[in-house]
Amino acid sequence: MSGFGVGLGMLATPGEIAPLSACCAIGCGMLITAGGNTLNDYYDADIDLVNHPQRPIPSGRIRRWTAKMLAVGELLAGLILGRIVNEACGWVALLAVAALVAYERGGLKNAGLPGNVAISLLTGLLFLAGGTAMGNPWPTASLALLAFVASLGREIAKDIEDIRGDTTRRTWPMRVGVRPARLAASFLFAVAALLSPLPYLLRTLSIWYLYVVMPANVVFIWIIFALLRSKEGISRWTKGAMLIVLVAFLVGALT
Repeated sequence: MSGFGVGLGMLATPGEIAPLSACCAIGCGMLITAGGNTLNDYYDADIDLVNHPQRPIPSGRIRRWTAKMLAVGELLAGLILGRIVNEACGWVALLAVAALVAYERGGLKNAGLPGNVAISLLTGLLFLAGGTAMGNPWPTASLALLAFVASLGREIAKDIEDIRGDTTRRTWPMRVGVRPARLAASFLFAVAALLSPLPYLLRTLSIWYLYVVMPANVVFIWIIFALLRSKEGISRWTKGAMLIVLVAFLVGALT
């Protein structure tokens, strides 16, 4: 999905790019995201024993040291690919890696809402990286904004679901309470639905984008009601809604 996001950023930006540079930009997004996820699994291995025992480290399929070395390799490879594309894309890649390391080791993970904001900004940064690879990130700003808002809602919803197993950090739902966190996540999903026409209104995507994004808005509305009724399993639905949004981005960029 990360490589898809970078590719969509390129498709939504007018201009041309060499095939090798396009592949490097997509690979950069994929590898840095993979490195961040691997690093997260490394640091959250004890938490995942409770919340996600099926993951590779708690299930015993991979050692923690091996995961750490894999994360370092993925992040370095992503940095190299970003620099191959162009200097600006290299700086974006470096910013993303710095944010990931700050999240895992610099205290952002335990800072509550700032950590959620950092991860959500990284999601939006994928689309900007695609525009940067094309030499102009501004047409992708509306895509990045939508991705940021929806991702922030999902990050808060995930922390609500994981509240019983998060014994080593104080997440935002722990600080403010589950009910206020549910209201905040619901508000963010509502904002994402309301802002969904923006890429069309700014003429970044075609009208076909609006038709395809409608089902995602329906899912977002269902998620809002589910959150307010304290239902479980919300994060799976948010991932599905965001996947539909990505497909809508693709359709709007190609038509």
